[in-house]
Parts: sequence; structure tokens; C-alpha cells
Amino acid sequence: MKRCPELVLLSREHHVALELALRLQRATQADAEAVRRAAVEFWDRDGQQHFRQEEELLLPALAARASTADPDIERVRDDHADLRSRFSNLSTSSGVRPEALRQLGQRLRDHVRFEERTVFERAQAELDPQQLAAIGREGSARAINVKDLECWTEAGATWRLVEMSKDRVVIDMCQCTGELVERRSSVDPAVLAYVRDALHAGRSTDEPTGTSLSAVSTRNER
Repeated sequence: MKRCPELVLLSREHHVALELALRLQRATQADAEAVRRAAVEFWDRDGQQHFRQEEELLLPALAARASTADPDIERVRDDHADLRSRFSNLSTSSGVRPEALRQLGQRLRDHVRFEERTVFERAQAELDPQQLAAIGREGSARAINVKDLECWTEAGATWRLVEMSKDRVVIDMCQCTGELVERRSSVDPAVLAYVRDALHAGRSTDEPTGTSLSAVSTRNER
């Protein structure tokens, strides 16, 4: 299925999810722990943010065009709630049964295929260019996590705060010279807390945004 440019990044993330789903479906007693760790890493790195982007941008745009409750949207929300619970259980437990991993793999596979074949097809057909553009802009500002920021600054590079609200942050990732490399965003509470702590530790919070922030390891200060 051909994807419009605005949905390409989300669609690529679906392919990553399908690769994990296949690994989960093939889990055995011998590799269950390794598969569990891979699933938790995927969820922490990509899965949570992917769900948020769909829930905050894609689903509201579709819902605005529906005159009644939309069963496709409701299914996505229900799937997300179920998958969140399953991934959360993996994050807080060890010794997981291979059957639970295989069930998660099947649920993840079915969910991704439904979104690709139904929800994304509808989005391409029903949303206007402005709505698609908004989704594309958000997707291009790729989600970032705390580990990304720590590794970036440990390497001697810098980041600039572009925009921050109580539930979202946008950051420019820059070379040590200050040259922009890429723009990233996050709605992860851990990232928001990290940035707030960095601002507090590294400079006065009343300074204007857009100035460089070099390495600030808040973990070492706690």
C-alpha cells in the first residue's frame, strides 16, 4: 500500500513493530527473556510515543469528520489500551511465559495491520491537506528520550529548547558548533522532567528559549 508522505514515518514505525511482533510470536522458553527485553526496549524507545502521536493527531482528525461514534477509532483506542497494559506488564516482570509473548505478538500484529489497511487508508482518503501536513510535521519532529539526550551531550554536542508546555517539549539537536542537525519532540513525562531539571541546573529559567544547553547530567546530581 502506497503511503502519502505525511504518514510515511508512522508507517515505517509500523514495519518495526511488525518485526517485533514476528519475534514475539516465535518466542520459546529458551529465548523468552531476551525477547521480553527486546519488547520492553521497543516500547520505551518507540511504541509509547507512536501511540501518543496517533491519539493526539491522527484519531482526533478522523473523529472530527465523523458524525457519530466511529468504530474504527474506538477499536484503535481499545487496542492501544490493551497493548499498553501488556507492555507495562513486561516492563515490571521477569520470567515471562512464552505463551504471553506469543499472544502479545499476535495482538501487536493484528493491530498494526488494521491500522495500515483501514485507518491509514481512511486518513489518506478523508483528511484534508492541512490535517495531513500537521501530522507530517509532528512526525518529522521525531520523538526523543532521556537516553538520546544524555548520549548526545556526553558526545560533546548541544541541544536547544525550542518550545515547552506542561505536556510537550520540542528540542533542536545541534553540533558542538551550534549548527542544527535535527528537530526532535517528546510528550514523555521523563523527558519533560529531564529538560526542566536541566534548565534549573544549567541556567535561569527566565532566559529565553532557543539558547544552547550543553551537557547537564541531572542523574548525577540527584
